[in-house]
Amino acid sequence: MNSTKLFLATTMIVTVLSCRSIVNPNEWVVSTGDCWNTMTVTKAGAYIPKLYTPCDRMVILPATFLSADFSVETKFENRVAGSINLTYQWRISEPIEFISSAKSITSSPTDEDKKIDVNILESIENAVVDKMIIDVIREYTPNKSAGLDELTIEKDVFELCKNKFANRGVEFASMSVNVNFSPQIEEALDVISALKFYESYGEKELGKDVIRAKAGSANIVTQVSE
Repeated sequence: MNSTKLFLATTMIVTVLSCRSIVNPNEWVVSTGDCWNTMTVTKAGAYIPKLYTPCDRMVILPATFLSADFSVETKFENRVAGSINLTYQWRISEPIEFISSAKSITSSPTDEDKKIDVNILESIENAVVDKMIIDVIREYTPNKSAGLDELTIEKDVFELCKNKFANRGVEFASMSVNVNFSPQIEEALDVISALKFYESYGEKELGKDVIRAKAGSANIVTQVSE
């Protein structure tokens, strides 16, 4: 090959490569050459694979943290009914493991750049991630008092989810829990809390009298003698 032909060939190769897109650090590029029987993750900075045969497939997933929230009805100790509102952040940490848990990804629609549709990903999150967290919560609360501190619930559920999702390709950044009960249960918890407060000051009997009085009257008027 003479120098002119070599130059032209080199120029064509450089031109073709320069037209290829590079994997974004904020995304996972997962591809297959055998119709998803095996998968490969292309590293950030590398060229996005080309698809040539009918069994060459690809999907691009976000690698950043995403926000989510849901509410779930559950039972606490002594079958006390309550609802937990949970907000959290999650990300796909191991895309092949995640796809193995959410197989519908392989048949989900993508845009012309092979990026998964945002609404489809949210639907998958609801069906896979939310469902597993709900299972964690419903396994956790039946042995816990209805008066358990919300921060303790957050910490415990977060740790349980880390363990449960260890082989699912998902990780969490934070969780925030808000627990709600019926007015009757809320009032009972307030009474128990108030009684503990009086008891801590050695005034348990006074606390009982005040609580009884409050239960029989809309208002309690305290007069201080001079």
